[in-house]
Amino acid sequence: MHRILKFLSCFFLIALASPVNADNVPHNIIRSYEYLNSMSNEFNKILPKRIDKHIELITTTGEYSTYTIFYRTVSIPAYQAKDMNLISGIKAPSTEFVCSNPVFNNLLQAGVLIIAKYVGMDYKDIGTINITKKSCPL
Repeated sequence: MHRILKFLSCFFLIALASPVNADNVPHNIIRSYEYLNSMSNEFNKILPKRIDKHIELITTTGEYSTYTIFYRTVSIPAYQAKDMNLISGIKAPSTEFVCSNPVFNNLLQAGVLIIAKYVGMDYKDIGTINITKKSCPL
């Protein structure tokens, strides 16, 4: 559980560092490549960012209607992270945080898919968490 909380700390980092304010911006603008790419470019200026001794946030990308956050485990290869069911362990708390965070919630309400993608220290895929407006409770 301690590791799960450490992984979630990177979401807090994004929420605090996100340079784009989506309040009162039309949804079609928020979903645009230009808007999401700008948000990603600004955030990427401080990356890579070591979250703790186990994980780092390596980059983000903004594409039309999709904002992707890439994480890499620093000391755990992909096979080991899969064996410990890392993705299933962090899916619910990650979704809850994104849904309750104003920055991310504005993106979700505009129809943006938020993807948290995890790779191992060997850059092999661990898995992804897809979060949409429908993922959030009413």
